Amino acid sequence: MGIVLPLVGVSASGISGHLFTPTGKYESIQTATVTSGGTASITFSSIPQTYTHLQIRILGQSGGTTYPSDGIQLSFNGSSTSGDYDSHYLQGNGSTAYAGGRTSWGDGLSGMIGRNGNWGSCVIDFLDYTSTTKQKTVRAIGGVDANGSGVVTLASVLWHPSSPTAITSITLDPNGNSWNQYSVIALYGIR
Repeated sequence: MGIVLPLVGVSASGISGHLFTPTGKYESIQTATVTSGGTASITFSSIPQTYTHLQIRILGQSGGTTYPSDGIQLSFNGSSTSGDYDSHYLQGNGSTAYAGGRTSWGDGLSGMIGRNGNWGSCVIDFLDYTSTTKQKTVRAIGGVDANGSGVVTLASVLWHPSSPTAITSITLDPNGNSWNQYSVIALYGIR
């Protein structure tokens, strides 16, 4: 079972008036901090459609134990339709570079976090998320330090359902593992 976060804060409070919001500004929408026992997934729901782009920033660790890092599986609006997501990545560990991709999946693989006792950080950008005429493009950069060794990843996801739709919710899953306690996942809107 995962954490589902409804919209809270100034936007949800109904405060109106002359709130100054300059173009290009990052505004915090919601932050999830994983508690004791971990959680399978994090979902940001009821995302306001008032921003140009979205960004998620992660400092995280998964419950996986084999490798120093885990990919982050993304799904939008609860969609797990096979064939709706394509992903690509470029990864390096200081001595070897890797590249790959996958097409026609039921989720997108983007960015990375730590596992096996390592912590990682990741920034994921969601471009034109409110558009109902464009397919959605996501880009991510992340890295893990594994006590002297580590991995850096650049990744992208294309979400292309049969009819383009705005993103109203985002679910993040650490590649089938769980989010460990103290992981922090923060959603921002960009004006």
